[in-house]
Amino acid sequence: MHYENKFQKEFLRIFEKNHILYYEIVIEKDTLVFKCKNYEEADTLTFVNNQNPFPKRINYAKPRGNKMSVWIENVKNDPNGILFTFKKVK
Repeated sequence: MHYENKFQKEFLRIFEKNHILYYEIVIEKDTLVFKCKNYEEADTLTFVNNQNPFPKRINYAKPRGNKMSVWIENVKNDPNGILFTFKKVK
């Protein structure tokens, strides 16, 4: 998917099916689905969809205190990846 200079709403959903965790993104009429397999004991959840141009990987780090980091990338440690840091609000 590619949207240039356009505000858009994304609807996100994480769900489990058959011992696989899925991350679903719906943007307008497009739906992307990423899979995370080994997540029960992980400190970082990595959702993968190698068919998507960018990102192929969405990584959620286990929250620390009131912050959580999320980074998107095409390959592990991608220098062109994008990091987001979220802070818990009341």
